[in-house]
Amino acid sequence: RFMDSPQASGPAPFEDVNRTSYYTEAVDWLHGTAITTGTSATTFSPSRFVTRAQMATFLWRLCGSIPPADRSPFLDVPTASYFTLPVAWLAETGITTGRAATRFDPYGTVSRGEMATFLHRLATTPEAWTRVTPPSPVEI
Repeated sequence: RFMDSPQASGPAPFEDVNRTSYYTEAVDWLHGTAITTGTSATTFSPSRFVTRAQMATFLWRLCGSIPPADRSPFLDVPTASYFTLPVAWLAETGITTGRAATRFDPYGTVSRGEMATFLHRLATTPEAWTRVTPPSPVEI
């Protein structure tokens, strides 16, 4: 809905996504635009909670996987993980301020209030948008 409910280009390969679920088209779109690769090649895990690292990666890919200029200020973000660049980019753009000045909590979950805040900051941060079509998927 954030992206004006775009149509999916085809079905995602996730065996755990019921084709009649309310989220099916959204998952198909996320996969078709390389915003998600799932939790495996054949699973999306629709009933699991989203971690802050996964959320950062989704938003980063949505905006085109823009390389950040600097490292993340968060001490709990490893230097070589799938979410290292996404978290650094979110911090650089001001979309996240972390749970504390030096703590992002990548393995914590995202509350609905936090997600609303992340989406609002993303929508009101023009420099975050250089292109809307994400690149090829990177394994999560």
